[in-house]
Amino acid sequence: LVGAAAIDDRPSASPAWSDMAEVPELMSRAVHAAGADSGQPQLLAAADWVIAMRGMWGYHNPARQVADAIGAAGAQSVMADIGILQTTPFARAAEAIAAGVIDVAVVVGAEAKFRSLQAAIAGEEETVTDPTAGVAPDQHWQPSGDIVHRLEVEKRLVAPVQQYAMIENAFRAHQGQSIADHRADIGALWTEFNRVAQSNEAAWFGEPRSATFLTDPSPDNRMLAFPYNKWHTSQWNVNQGAAFVLCSAETARAHGVAPDRWVFPWSVAESNHLRPLIQRPDVWASPGFEAALDAVLEHAECEADALGPLELYSCFPIAVRVQADHLG
Repeated sequence: LVGAAAIDDRPSASPAWSDMAEVPELMSRAVHAAGADSGQPQLLAAADWVIAMRGMWGYHNPARQVADAIGAAGAQSVMADIGILQTTPFARAAEAIAAGVIDVAVVVGAEAKFRSLQAAIAGEEETVTDPTAGVAPDQHWQPSGDIVHRLEVEKRLVAPVQQYAMIENAFRAHQGQSIADHRADIGALWTEFNRVAQSNEAAWFGEPRSATFLTDPSPDNRMLAFPYNKWHTSQWNVNQGAAFVLCSAETARAHGVAPDRWVFPWSVAESNHLRPLIQRPDVWASPGFEAALDAVLEHAECEADALGPLELYSCFPIAVRVQADHLG
């Protein structure tokens, strides 16, 4: 990994949605920034794969637009659908590079939901430009099973916040926590996440938020699904993008990338076994997390307590809590 970047398209106080960048443009900006981060932006033109992680948008092949924007006309465009794990592009790119199949891979994702929101507020229909309409990506990665069960659809238990809230409450009961102590724990955890956001210039929502504000429902923090309020969950109304550049050490050396920009991924482990919530024998448990965490540490020949800073993230607190619990 030789380059990484996060970008945003934060408009003025009274934005016009039509003046905001669309998803492919945000992706291209992020990739250019990641190339600059490597110190050798010409490396981007050597990309063999451009992998776009699908978001809440309908573009057909944004990876092709990005490849053209960075001068990598020969790159294969890859679309990774929702349901493909966010670690998958790193694992597959690293495997392909190690096997000598490719030399350079670009991974990118972006959302422009704030643009959509502003169009809705203005009472206008958002328009998008997609020159790749009808152009299939060279590779299309899709999940192997259904995330939601038919019965869950029938009973209207399909919103992620509802399902994760059920897991959260089951985990609380499994640990024997009182409701009050549990809510306090979540508030304290998310207060620390907010503290990190306050110091991160790339954070879209960096306003200070106290544990009391996060824990207690209010007009600015409405209840979504007990115990989750609005600010317990991820927010998608942003115009943001992020990108990473991976290559072989030989390629990095040939392009003059300074060795202090080289970061070697030691191991990636994934669990892609999909089990809808209502089919899980223990609602609170996540065997997939446990298997992946154990495997990644075993492959890296490392114990959890030997690690430095840990980054555990999810759209909802329970996933962070289950991972942290398993790691001790």
